[in-house]
Amino acid sequence: MEFHRQPSMSQTSSAKPCRVDTNPEFFSIPIKKRSHNRPVVEVTFNNQHTFDMIFDTGATTTLITRPMAAKLKLPLVGTQKMLVADGTVVTLLTALAKFQKIDDRIKTDMVVLVAPPTQDIGLLGQDFYEGYNVILKENTIEFHRQPYLP
Repeated sequence: MEFHRQPSMSQTSSAKPCRVDTNPEFFSIPIKKRSHNRPVVEVTFNNQHTFDMIFDTGATTTLITRPMAAKLKLPLVGTQKMLVADGTVVTLLTALAKFQKIDDRIKTDMVVLVAPPTQDIGLLGQDFYEGYNVILKENTIEFHRQPYLP
């Protein structure tokens, strides 16, 4: 299931966007396995727990499962309407992840979506790796920081 921001719909959230990131020039992550031909990678949240997540180039926003949110004890911060891949619009809870890390890439204070109960694995969305060119290889994913253009 892919999720995309629905720009014309309202969003209720008191959380602030990401403030402090590490933005290495390059980092890479191993592909742990594949789920329906989509790469699965490990993501560490709040410097506490690591979870398998699908690396989903079609998802604009990172999505975590309800068990992930419960294990991390993430504070809920609002709701967001999302357009899913089949064209329907759903309202999902949003939560604040204090810390997300893969290799040397860190994003802090990141608002994530909390999946419906039927979703059994999280999706790592474009909001985590924005600003990077991505190269998917057989066993790894490479991230090359895009040059800053004023």
